[in-house]
Amino acid sequence: MNFRVETRYDTPVSIEVYDFYGQLVQQFTFNVRSLEGQEVTWNASPDHRKGVYFVFFKTEKDQVIKKVIIE
Repeated sequence: MNFRVETRYDTPVSIEVYDFYGQLVQQFTFNVRSLEGQEVTWNASPDHRKGVYFVFFKTEKDQVIKKVIIE
């Protein structure tokens, strides 16, 4: 699974993947340059079970949460 992060300003970014029970299963931290973007790959299998995961995208100014379902 690929996550692409683009911002309008230079900023550190944290991507945190949590399972349905709230346990952190993967974390990525990196810097994104304005208008360039950054792509991160999360290989969810075979290490993780099928189910619902929540992905938090955090910068100094913003936070976005997405739900991911692995079947």
